[in-house]
Amino acid sequence: ERQIELGEKADIDLVDNQRIIVSRRAKLIDARRKQQQAAVKLSLFFRDELGQPLVIPIDGPAPDFPETHLPDEETLADDVDFAVANRPELEELMVAQQQLNVAYRQAQNEFLPDVDAGLFLGQDVGNPTSDDDKSEFEIEATLTVSVPLERRKARGKIRQVRGKAAQLRAKTQFASDKVGAEVRVARAALIAAAERVIQTEEGAEKRLFDEGQSTLFNLNIREQQTAEAAGNLVAAQLEYFVASADYSAALGLETWTPDAGFLINGAP
Repeated sequence: ERQIELGEKADIDLVDNQRIIVSRRAKLIDARRKQQQAAVKLSLFFRDELGQPLVIPIDGPAPDFPETHLPDEETLADDVDFAVANRPELEELMVAQQQLNVAYRQAQNEFLPDVDAGLFLGQDVGNPTSDDDKSEFEIEATLTVSVPLERRKARGKIRQVRGKAAQLRAKTQFASDKVGAEVRVARAALIAAAERVIQTEEGAEKRLFDEGQSTLFNLNIREQQTAEAAGNLVAAQLEYFVASADYSAALGLETWTPDAGFLINGAP
């Protein structure tokens, strides 16, 4: 308005400026509505010590996101080994392998002959009568060995257990390879997301406003570019933390942090 009064701007510029302001106010109202809805949805998972939902006030300070970290290239092999050792599906297969080991030993036992041993002792008690009818101390040992003529049942059980063990080994190998692939895929997504955050941060920090005189059109474009850069940064951070959660799941960790996620030389 001051520039128009001084004759530096045309009257139409004031109309365009007011139109832009009204449009931005409408967008602000819509953005506040979406922010309130997001805060309510987040409260289902964000709770206090008593388990009550916490709704973040939209007028409060913006949350500070943790820093973005790129994983060390040298930790990939350690991360894969860590995931193989900690993923629950592989632990389940290990338990199944232990069960098969017990079943195999039982089948081998059934294949062996039965050996029964016994020891019998006999001695009359009390004082002898006139007829001297008390027997002397007696001891008797027995050993019975029985070998079944038909061992097909035991042999069949051993073959059955061996077949299941072979299937389980193949299944375990496939599961291990799958876990390794999931770790590599999640790691690649995490690296890409981290690089995008870094690039977006650099773009958002660049000065978009020129000093000196500028047209309303140019000023509006630069303001939009500033807002878009800030929005792109938040979107990149969202992608990064989603990728971090996926990588944590691929490693078999409940939580992930840069210091305790990218392995840590074999220990989380």
